[in-house]
Amino acid sequence: MASSQAIVNPASAAVAVCANWIISFGDDALWFVGSVAASYAFLLLYRLLGVPALGLIIIWVMLFDGPHIFGTFTRTYLDREMRARHAWLLYGSLVLFVIGPLCAVLPSVVTSWTPRRPLLLFVSANSFVTFIFVASMWAYYHIVKQHYGFMMLYKKKNDDLLPADNKIDRWLLWATLMYPFVRYMLRVPDARDMWPVSPTNWIAESLETIALVVMVLAVAVFGVRTVMNVVRHRTLDLPKLLFLAAVIPMHWIVLMGSLPPRVMVPILTVSHNIQYHRLIWFHNRNKYADDRSGRYGVVSRISRSALAYYLVGILFAAYRLPNAFYGDSDLLVGLLWGFSLVHYYLDGKIWRVRNNPELMTSLRLSRVPAP
Repeated sequence: MASSQAIVNPASAAVAVCANWIISFGDDALWFVGSVAASYAFLLLYRLLGVPALGLIIIWVMLFDGPHIFGTFTRTYLDREMRARHAWLLYGSLVLFVIGPLCAVLPSVVTSWTPRRPLLLFVSANSFVTFIFVASMWAYYHIVKQHYGFMMLYKKKNDDLLPADNKIDRWLLWATLMYPFVRYMLRVPDARDMWPVSPTNWIAESLETIALVVMVLAVAVFGVRTVMNVVRHRTLDLPKLLFLAAVIPMHWIVLMGSLPPRVMVPILTVSHNIQYHRLIWFHNRNKYADDRSGRYGVVSRISRSALAYYLVGILFAAYRLPNAFYGDSDLLVGLLWGFSLVHYYLDGKIWRVRNNPELMTSLRLSRVPAP
C-alpha cells in the first residue's frame, strides 16, 4: 500500500507541513497513533469496571503480547532464508533462555558450596530478583526503543533528517519517557520492591531530580527548535508530531499513578503490541505473501492470511499461561522470560533499516517522495 502525502507549499502558508505515512493515513492513525486508545481502555477496565488483574493479564498475554512475540519469530526462525543467513544470531540468542533458570537455582548451589562466605550468599540470594529487575528494565527500554524506531521511520518518510533535529527529537523522546518511569520505579511501593538493593532516599531523590531536569531541558530545546523551524519556513513533520503527541501523554498517564507493576505492564504495553502487530503484518505481507515458490518456508503460508497469522500467534501465546497460574516457581518464570529476552534481542537487530535494502523495500521506504 503506498504511503499518502499531504504537503503545504511554504510560499502559500505560514506553516509548511509534510505528511508521508508509513502505510497510509488511515492505517497509521488507527494502528500506530491511535493504538494508545487500547492502553486507555485497559486502564478504564481496571479502574472503573473492576476487571481483576489476572483477567487483564490473560487478555493481554493471549491476544496481544504473546502474538507480538510470535511476530518476531515469523521474521527470524520461521524464515528459511534468515535461518541460513543469520544462523549464529538466531541460534546463539537462544542462550538467553538459560539465564533465568541459572539465576533461579544459583542460591541453592552457592549455599551448598560456600556456606561461610557472606558476600557470595548475599549475591546468590538476590540473583533471581536481580534477573527480574534487569529483564524488566530491558522490557521498558524495548518499548521506548520501538517508539524511537517509529519516530525515525516517520522522519525518514518525511525527509526530516537534519542532524540537529535528529538529536533534539531523540533527546525529547527518551527524556519524556524516562522521567515518569524513573519516578514510578522510585515512588510506587511495589515497584521499589523490585530493586535488588533498595536505593536510599538521597539516591532516589537525586535520580528523580536528574531525570526531571534532563526532561525539562529536552522539552525546552525541542520547543525552541520547532519555533525556529516555523519561523524559517521549514517543513514540519506532521506524522512524527502526532505520534509523539499520542505516545508521550499515554506513558505519563499510566506511570504517574500508583498501579502495581503486574497491572501497569499490560496497560502500558498493549499499545506497543498493537503498533508492532501492524508493522510486522505490513512487512510480512510485502515480503512473504507473493512467495509461491516457498523460498522463505512456512512464514510465506502464514503471511497469506491475517486470520491465519493471528490464530497461530494466539496458539503460540499459550506458552505464557503457566506463568499466570504458577508464578511462584522461579525456575518456570525464569525459563518463560527467555521468550521475551530473545524477542528484545532480535528486535534490536532485525529492524535496522540503514544499509538494509531488503528491509527498506519491505517497509516501502525505498520510494519516499521528497517534500
